Amino acid sequence: MSTTIYLGVTQFVEEHKKFIDVNLIYKAIPKFLKPFRKLVFDLNLPFKEIWLNKGFKETLMKYDTIILSANQFNFRVARIIDSYELENKRFIFWYWNPVARVGSPKLLSSVWERWSFDKVDCEKYNLNYNNTYYFKKFICDVEEREIEYDVSFVGQDKGRLSLLFDIEKQLKLHEINLYSHVVKDKTSYLDYDYKERIDYNKILEILQVSKVLLDIVQEGQSGLTLRIMEGLFFSKKIITNNIDVVKYDFYDPNNIFIWGVDPIEKLVDFIKGDYVPIKPEVLEAYTVNEWLNNFDRS
Repeated sequence: MSTTIYLGVTQFVEEHKKFIDVNLIYKAIPKFLKPFRKLVFDLNLPFKEIWLNKGFKETLMKYDTIILSANQFNFRVARIIDSYELENKRFIFWYWNPVARVGSPKLLSSVWERWSFDKVDCEKYNLNYNNTYYFKKFICDVEEREIEYDVSFVGQDKGRLSLLFDIEKQLKLHEINLYSHVVKDKTSYLDYDYKERIDYNKILEILQVSKVLLDIVQEGQSGLTLRIMEGLFFSKKIITNNIDVVKYDFYDPNNIFIWGVDPIEKLVDFIKGDYVPIKPEVLEAYTVNEWLNNFDRS
């Protein structure tokens, strides 16, 4: 029986563990040492392996398939894994962010399969495609609540604040209320009342009292975001600036309004209209279990 380990999971770790073995790669270290560790990896200094969990190589030897989450650090980790010269293994480098934010697939050795959630990146860089995924567990963990907001946006700035301002102005003109919870990050430069990071349970509470979720993708991204997944699994309407969403099997103009494409004068009717349920088999395709199965269907 084939066994798989997923390295570098940083979000929904406990939820992942119910479907796949997870390894966090790095040793737990005091906060003051983290900038030094980052410097070691950024400058590609020797002895990077001392920052990895004890028995890292021995752990990998137990598995047939190794999935490595794509980030700038983990290109270095991929090279460390290469140095182990493990035989009869399948190595998968999984892009769950745009390539432009992470790094070129050319930085990987030939043993790594390159996979991405973004169809445009797949065409541009010759990557294998696998969809964004979600956990059914979250649907069971929340109680139904009365709607408080017409539209809500929760997320880090990621250079999207200016567009959020523009959207908010348009919504106000149509008497549509927007709740926004924007967290400051390294892209933030505007004078704005940023909010603190909140845990995912709080995000789910905001989602539950919102009629529509606002999804703003970063420049150059066409892959599906977590907001899209939440809209699908919680039967929430979505306003998005991702024009590629029309290419997906769940797309329905009654449920998804494409900002900058659909007529703004139809937005009020869109929000007031009923949600059209998605077929269960379509929704199932975006679960974590199907995401894992897709790697074996290539």
